[in-house]
Amino acid sequence: MPKAVIRNGSSHKNADAAPAPQTLEELQAIIDEVNTQIIDVAAIVANSNDPADGNPSCSSMGAEYSSCSYTNLHIKDATGSLNDGNWKLYFHSIRRVLRIDSEEFSVSHVNGDLNYLEPTAGFTGFTGDVKTVGLVTEFNYLIETDLMPRYWLARDNGEVTLIANTNDDTDELQYATPIAGDNRRAFNGESIPLASAASRFETNQPIQSLSDTSGLTGDQLQARIIPQPQSVVLGAGSLNIANGFSFAGSALSVGNIAALTAPVPLSGWNDQ
Repeated sequence: MPKAVIRNGSSHKNADAAPAPQTLEELQAIIDEVNTQIIDVAAIVANSNDPADGNPSCSSMGAEYSSCSYTNLHIKDATGSLNDGNWKLYFHSIRRVLRIDSEEFSVSHVNGDLNYLEPTAGFTGFTGDVKTVGLVTEFNYLIETDLMPRYWLARDNGEVTLIANTNDDTDELQYATPIAGDNRRAFNGESIPLASAASRFETNQPIQSLSDTSGLTGDQLQARIIPQPQSVVLGAGSLNIANGFSFAGSALSVGNIAALTAPVPLSGWNDQ
């Protein structure tokens, strides 16, 4: 059965050139393990944007907010079963594919997030080596769930093969490695510090706990509203609603009063 694995790669900042092929040292064990199978390996290379990289490529390709990312798709066919070129590799991508940097393959958009990769007239077949296909996609990849599961291979004779290890929607590590380093940033050169447990704790120190009532008067406690409004102005006096409300003499219509005083049934409960 074919096998596909998603892997993250190294950083790449040149937005004009095609992404440098990711080193396959970390993937070699996987390739050796299934060397009689078709292997499809996608790697996040870098998240980019024009202001950070000083390069207009993202915007020139139509990327919204001048934001794009680079992905390398590594394909290995140890048995040569794909050398006839009569196949398409379908994949889902939540990011729009803006460009493909390959003379041997093209990418076509089907509908929604579905795309397929297929050989072109320049396809030279597989000799057991890994072919790297560079893709430029819109926006960025920050967490593993941004990478979609379920790649499948469709041959021209109608045969369809689901890439087994991508058939998992609960464990992204079956087809993705943790996104790490600069790839956790929205773009190269992003100045916002990456959040950590310690930084979140420090940031939230000034926020008063809802259970902390020290320093509040009785009136202030009674005036607390959840969710908390942006501002509250306390008036004078108090209103006791222990015995309910009376709308007598109000400007409300009969219908409005009936709606306000009607019992509200609780979902899933019998109020009879």
